[in-house]
Amino acid sequence: MVVYMVNNKLKTFLIKLGLDNQESDIFASLYRLGPATVFQLAKESKINRTTLYRRIEEIQQKGLLETIVEEKRLLVKTVDFAQLENLVLQKADEAEFLQKNIPIIKSLLNSEYGMVQPGTKVLFYKGQEGIRQMVWHTLRAKSEIVGFTFRDLTEAVGLKFASRWHEEFLVRGLRMRDIIGDEYLNNQKKEFAYSREVFQSRYLPSSILSIDHQTDIYDDVVAFYNWHEG
Repeated sequence: MVVYMVNNKLKTFLIKLGLDNQESDIFASLYRLGPATVFQLAKESKINRTTLYRRIEEIQQKGLLETIVEEKRLLVKTVDFAQLENLVLQKADEAEFLQKNIPIIKSLLNSEYGMVQPGTKVLFYKGQEGIRQMVWHTLRAKSEIVGFTFRDLTEAVGLKFASRWHEEFLVRGLRMRDIIGDEYLNNQKKEFAYSREVFQSRYLPSSILSIDHQTDIYDDVVAFYNWHEG
């Protein structure tokens, strides 16, 4: 009875963390086994190996499994508790971001402009490629771009992409004014410098304004970005 309750609690926790029923069963089986081969895990979980390889890869992408090479064998293991805790903190950050921004999103969706103009769209982008798309879209701006800068752009899109975007920004004669805070200064990358003539920043300490996501405003576009390092 106690074992059942523990397993049920673990499964509920893992599902809340983003795993489905089968993935949570695989995690629980592997936790009981310790580092194991796919063959051993298939025997324990009673899932065929073809399916298991695919599910392991999916759980790895969610940050909950690791593979290690030991004596010429490939073993799979669950992540340690510190990584689990880190994933929980990321979920909490995401929830906090959504909670903070829902009034803004509600205002945008319910605004007179949004209700009257048939061309209004709300678009969502995900992952590094999604952020790159949003950043590249700023090059379409016909007016000055203003906003709040969260952290150094290279952290989200990579140095090569940021350099290419910066070069194109200058070629097109665009300008940007933004407000930066402590989060930006504490995580600023030294290998890349923006043109100070074109990018004009003003600093406000966190005690006055806490900036926990990126915002770009230009023409009829309001863009929100959020990312975590790594």
